[in-house]
Amino acid sequence: AQYVKVIQGTTSIRFHVKPSTKRLLPFSTLGRVLLAELPPPEAKKLVAEAVAASPDEGATACEVGEELKKIRKRGLALYADLVTPGATMLAMPIRTKHAARPVALGIAAPKEYFRENKQRFTELMKRAIAEHISSERHESRWPDDELSGEDSIRS
Repeated sequence: AQYVKVIQGTTSIRFHVKPSTKRLLPFSTLGRVLLAELPPPEAKKLVAEAVAASPDEGATACEVGEELKKIRKRGLALYADLVTPGATMLAMPIRTKHAARPVALGIAAPKEYFRENKQRFTELMKRAIAEHISSERHESRWPDDELSGEDSIRS
């Protein structure tokens, strides 16, 4: 995954990512959403290659494969501490007829702040994608209560 556009936070506690930063797809929230948008055989191949290239990342191909199934079902990914300790990221696919490759949008914040605002962030992103970005409506993919419990943030 490559970060194309990054809007930096303005609060005193923030995480910094530079545009053009690259991460292997299976090891980031955005990367997993992008993989979940691919046909399963293609995603499985890319995951196996990445895990083989970076065995110290701490996830097996099987574990990532199971996570991709959950992401496909929910239409979003939410992980804490996956890339940066203390940070949580929510990511969703952007489905548009104009994109030749999968595209995703993510928002990150300190874990405690995110925990208090996860439903608000989720609704904000769903609305922004549906109203301003995507060529398809997504409401049917996102049940209203999918983020109601604390266990919905994956670590």
